[in-house]
Amino acid sequence: MSGPLDALAGHSGVSHLTLAANGKFELTQSATTLCTYVFRGELTCAGETARAGELIRFSVGDTLTLETDNGAQALLLTGEPHHEPIAHYGPFVMNTRHELDQALRDYRDGTFTQTPAI
Repeated sequence: MSGPLDALAGHSGVSHLTLAANGKFELTQSATTLCTYVFRGELTCAGETARAGELIRFSVGDTLTLETDNGAQALLLTGEPHHEPIAHYGPFVMNTRHELDQALRDYRDGTFTQTPAI
């Protein structure tokens, strides 16, 4: 398999979770960072409800139990901290403001990407 999600940095991962009405999902996890982003329906976890557009962050070693009455879809997101500075503007993410400014200049003048020679 190859694509943009198989080369994520920081030992990270993304999974698309779909639960039917009255669905339940359980996972014992040990990831440093595990989040669930709900984008359709509602999920209940430990008595709290997360609606579409909301994010749940779990602690290390938590047993993840997600339930839904009417069905839901969410992204399960996991990763390890980079321990690097982050500078961002719009879709651009770099380590420093200087790198960010350079990326914006490159984008504006058309040199941000180069087509490989064949």
